[in-house]
Amino acid sequence: MKNVPLFKAEDLPPRARYEKLFENMPPLPDPPRATGRPPFSRDAILRALIYKNLRGLPSLTDLVFELENNPVMAEVLGFRPGRPAPSKERLSQFLRTLSHADLQAVRLTLVRRLIQEGVITGKHLALDSCSIKANVKENNLKASAQNRFDKTRQLPGDPDARLGVLIHYPQAFQTKIAWFWGYRNHVLNDVVSELPLYEKTLPANHDEKKQAVPLLREAQEYLSLSANFLHHQERNRLLSRPSGNAQKGKDDRKRENVYPIRLPSSLGEEIPRAISPLPGRPSKVLQPKGL
Repeated sequence: MKNVPLFKAEDLPPRARYEKLFENMPPLPDPPRATGRPPFSRDAILRALIYKNLRGLPSLTDLVFELENNPVMAEVLGFRPGRPAPSKERLSQFLRTLSHADLQAVRLTLVRRLIQEGVITGKHLALDSCSIKANVKENNLKASAQNRFDKTRQLPGDPDARLGVLIHYPQAFQTKIAWFWGYRNHVLNDVVSELPLYEKTLPANHDEKKQAVPLLREAQEYLSLSANFLHHQERNRLLSRPSGNAQKGKDDRKRENVYPIRLPSSLGEEIPRAISPLPGRPSKVLQPKGL
């Protein structure tokens, strides 16, 4: 029998909401202890930075002010009552020294728990990406830059950044194209729960349409997914085909803007990809078969 919660999450007081939010967060590995005064908890600093983003605080200075003037929330985040909050320099040092592998370990642990609890089912997946502009003068159109959009260049300010394209749709049947130097963050989402399953950041010149198969393969590997995780009895429901001759199937596929993606044998059979005809940010909805 399923238990029905007595209170909705939005009806809980702020302290209870954030305690519930952070109670399942796995701890960060502790670095070797150095001599000197006791350090701040790395887990508490990570929670404070997440709290900063959730609250929309614009800077680390605002976060320090919030922790100093809201001792109840500081205690929820894991800081000791009566002790001064970490300084802006300490928070900045944490961001510089925290390894990407530690953050990825926290994220993957949380995703595995969500899969075990049945929150993430993998019944329908969506692939999307967003641009990340590099902090270089070539992205500032007011600054003078020679060969600004030469894709063969390697920028001194960010050698790993590459030239990418941004496509906007200001109005119907109107396309606006802009170039930028930077990266693209590719995310594989669970459509039902609207939660990210796997993500990867690549230089901006990588085509997002070609990242579907690598993201599915890496998600299956790093999350230790079983062969049946993405396989459901309704696997053909999204884009089921009526019986008929081959030409009729081609006409249906052309009309619905559906194109096949051939997966390697390690991932399964052919899966369809539906591209939304609406202007704006077209989403690619994946319905895996045989995983």
